[in-house]
Amino acid sequence: MSARIVVIISLLATLAWVILCLLTFAPSMFLGQQLFDPADLTVVVIALAPILVIWALTLPNLAAARNADKISTLRSQIQVLQNRVADNELKWEPAEGPGDTPVLVDAGSRGGPQPTAKPVEVTEPVPDTETAAVPRHILIRAMNFAEDADDREAFEALDMAAEDPEMEEFLELSMDILQLLATANLVVDGFVTDYAPPETWRRAFSNGTNAPLAQLGGIGELDDLAICGGLLARDAKAKETARRFVARAKEVIHRIVDGASDGEILSLADSRTVRACLFVDTALREY
Repeated sequence: MSARIVVIISLLATLAWVILCLLTFAPSMFLGQQLFDPADLTVVVIALAPILVIWALTLPNLAAARNADKISTLRSQIQVLQNRVADNELKWEPAEGPGDTPVLVDAGSRGGPQPTAKPVEVTEPVPDTETAAVPRHILIRAMNFAEDADDREAFEALDMAAEDPEMEEFLELSMDILQLLATANLVVDGFVTDYAPPETWRRAFSNGTNAPLAQLGGIGELDDLAICGGLLARDAKAKETARRFVARAKEVIHRIVDGASDGEILSLADSRTVRACLFVDTALREY
């Protein structure tokens, strides 16, 4: 059930109850000798209490519905970019100079014959700090996914990141974890965070991908971590997926952190993917 439907149902229930209260108590309040009889007001206050119950039940379901909508949007946009890349509708236009940034263009936007098959993989070494032709800041933006269906910047970043098959696979794994957390009403956007400074991130990943994530800061309340730990403990498949996600995330973080600026590292740390990584890693270790 979408967040919009949840709100509509709650509003209709509230409206129906208010109308019922007015039909029941209005005559005694406004047609009697006293305009505001204290006894009538007390009854009305008691009668309106169900409205509080309606919205007390609505708000938790609304948060879950919004998160489900967001996950659905993320999955849809990944599917779209996969199809467009596979059909060669999108391609990278390389930078013309050292100070330029590669841009994503429609494959049919320039003259000349259009490709009929995927380009042959480049066998030249690829720098560890970035995937081929994909700027670091684009990878970071893609790892945060889209805020909503109108977040064009995020769509473009995901299109660009999908040029790297390994990064595309990792983003899909990240979405699997976000959806898993959503089943327990755990949304990483609202978690309390306490990140270590950028230099600590550089030092942690300076010797490879086996960095102890615990030293990078804490995320989430104890209650949330306990819920996640219980979820993983009950589901062996989910636990294995979580372990694989953390391992892959370490590889991606190591690649991005090497040579990144302080601002890029802080943006990376605050992305939904890395938030989920730190949270799940803590739950795996503690529970």
